[in-house]
Amino acid sequence: MLLAVAVAAGAFVRDIKNPRIGASTTRNLDFVRIEMSDTATVLHAVVHFRPHWWIKISPNSSIEANGKKYPLKRADGIKPGEEFYMPDSGVTEFTLTFDAIPKDTKSINFTENEDSSWKMWDIDLTGSKNTRMPAKLFKKTINNKKFVIPDPVFECDTTTVNVHILGYHSDMGNELQYFVNSFTGQKNCEVDFAPAKIDENGNAVIRLFQAGTCEIVISEVGQCSASWSATLKPGETIDLNVDLALTGDLTTRQREGYKNNDIWSWHNGHYAAYDMIYKSMYAKDKYYGFEPYSGEFGDYHMDGDQYTDYIIGEYNKLVKSINEDKEMTKAEREVAINKLNKQLVMVAQDCRRYLMFNYWHRHDNYGSPIPDDTIRAVITPEHLRKVAAIVDIDNPKLLTNNAPYSLPSSTWSETGISDVLWKELNDYIETHRVAESGKATDADIEKLRKLSKPFYADAVERVQRDAVRRLSSLKTTGCTPTPDVADDEVFDAIMAKYRGKVVVVDLWNTWCGPCRASIKMHEPEKSTTFASEDIVWVYIADESSPALKYYQMINDIKGEHYLLTGEQIKVVRKRFDVDGIPYYIMVDREGNAKGRPDMRDPNIYKTTILDALKADK
Repeated sequence: MLLAVAVAAGAFVRDIKNPRIGASTTRNLDFVRIEMSDTATVLHAVVHFRPHWWIKISPNSSIEANGKKYPLKRADGIKPGEEFYMPDSGVTEFTLTFDAIPKDTKSINFTENEDSSWKMWDIDLTGSKNTRMPAKLFKKTINNKKFVIPDPVFECDTTTVNVHILGYHSDMGNELQYFVNSFTGQKNCEVDFAPAKIDENGNAVIRLFQAGTCEIVISEVGQCSASWSATLKPGETIDLNVDLALTGDLTTRQREGYKNNDIWSWHNGHYAAYDMIYKSMYAKDKYYGFEPYSGEFGDYHMDGDQYTDYIIGEYNKLVKSINEDKEMTKAEREVAINKLNKQLVMVAQDCRRYLMFNYWHRHDNYGSPIPDDTIRAVITPEHLRKVAAIVDIDNPKLLTNNAPYSLPSSTWSETGISDVLWKELNDYIETHRVAESGKATDADIEKLRKLSKPFYADAVERVQRDAVRRLSSLKTTGCTPTPDVADDEVFDAIMAKYRGKVVVVDLWNTWCGPCRASIKMHEPEKSTTFASEDIVWVYIADESSPALKYYQMINDIKGEHYLLTGEQIKVVRKRFDVDGIPYYIMVDREGNAKGRPDMRDPNIYKTTILDALKADK
C-alpha cells in the first residue's frame, strides 16, 4: 500500500531484490527484498527455522543508514516482542517498515537490539556483485600448470598468522575465536589458548606453537560465526585475509537460484596455492568426493566384499568424472584426486561408522542404538590390500589436506604393505596423548627417537614439558575421587551417594565438540529452568581426555565430576549401550538408571528432567 501511494504521486521508488549481505550473525533470517520510497523503507523478511519452534522480533529493531539509526515503525505478519511459532513448513515471511532513508544510500545495517543474535551489516542497495577476492591472483593460481601438491612439513616451530578481517565493524565484537587441526587432533580457544583480540581496523595476530603441518580455522569474528581456514607450515609468518561476506552468503543460501562463486579467505603462506585451488573447486561447485555422512552412502546390509567393491566402484566413477571435467584446471584436478585418495583410505578403514549413518537414514532414527549384527561388513587385510592397490598408502601428500588430523589407522599394518608413515604417526599420536597429561616417560620419548624423523620425539618432549609446567599451577580439586571398587561396580557406587535425588549423568570428553557445545548450552539452565536442590549433575569423562584440558574445563561446569579409567568406562558404555557421546543417563530417586540418548534433543532434555523432578519424592 505504501508503494502504491508513492508511485501514484510520482515519488521516488527503488525495489532491490535479493540484496547481497555483507555480514550476518544468523543463518535463519534473510531479507530477500528491500523497497525504498520517499515515505518508508520496507524490508521483506524470510525465516527458515525448525517447525513449531518459536522466533521473536524485538520492537527495538532498527536499521542504520549513513550513520543514522531508524527505529522500527511497523511489522506485518509478526508481532514484535511476542513469540511466533513456526509453521509445519519451517518457513515464514513478514515485513518490517522503517522511515525513509536517503535516496543515495548504498548499504544499510540491521540490528534487532543491542544484545540480539540477529544482526546484519552492509546490506547492499546498489545491486553490486563485486567480490573482494583479487581476480588476477585467483586466475594465476588455479591456472598454474607447474603446480605440485606440497608435502607436509615435519618440524616444530612458532607460527604467526596476521589476520585481516574484511568487512569488519567495531560493534561486531573484538574477540576472534579459532581452532587448530593437527596430526594429533584439534585444539581450540575454549581450552588450549585465549581468543585473539581484534583492533578497530579489523586486524588480529595469532601466534601458536605448531608441530607439523596443520590447519587453522577462524570460527568466530565477534558475533559472526563461519569457517575461514588456512593450511600452515611451522615457523612461517602469513597474512590471512578473512572475508565476512561468507556469513552473509550463509544467510542467503536458501534463496531460489542461489549460487556460490566466491572464495572467502586467502593468504600468502607456503600452502597458499594449495588452499586456493582446493577452495576454488567448492566455489565453482566442482566438488568430487564421497558423501559418507549423507545417509545414502553404501548399504548397511552389505558384507565386507560388497562394501569394498562398492567404494572402489564409486571411487572409479569419481576419478572418471574429474578427468572428464573440461572446466577443471590441471592443478584443480590434481588436488581433487589427492583428496579423493585420502577419502578412499578413510571410508575403507571405518566402514561401520559410515554404514551406521545409512542405517539411521533409512530408519529415520538418527543416534538410536543399532541392533547387534545389523551391520555385517567386516573389513579384512585382504580388503585393505585391494584399496592399497589403487592408492599409495605411504604417500605423504595424503596428509596435505584441509583436515590433516584425519589419519589412516594402524589397521593398515596388517596388510603387509609398507606403511612406515602411518605406523610412526600412530606411535607418535599415542605418545603425544600421554604427554598432554604430563605422563610421558623418558623411555616413551626415547622410543620415538628411534623413528625416521626427529620431529616425533621433539614435539612430544615439548608437549610433556609444557603439560607438567601448567599442571603444577592448575587447580585439580574439582574432580571427585572415583570409588575404589571393581570396575563393574563403579557406576552404582557413584550413584549411591545421591540416593533420593534426581541425577542427570552426562558422558563426555574434552575432545568431543558436540559434548562441549551441549554443556555450554545447558550450563545457564542450571540456575534458571532447572534450579532445584533435588537435582545432581554428574559428569563422567575418561582418561582419553588430556588431564590439562580436563582440569581447566571442569572448573567452569557446575556439578560432580568423575574421571574414569579406560576399563571402567568400557563397562559403563556396555551396560547402557552407549552409541557415542554426549550420552545421557537418568537416575531416579530410587537409584534406577536408564540410558537416554534421546536427550541429545534440547526439548527432550528439558521435558525429561522437569518430569523427573515432578515425580513423587
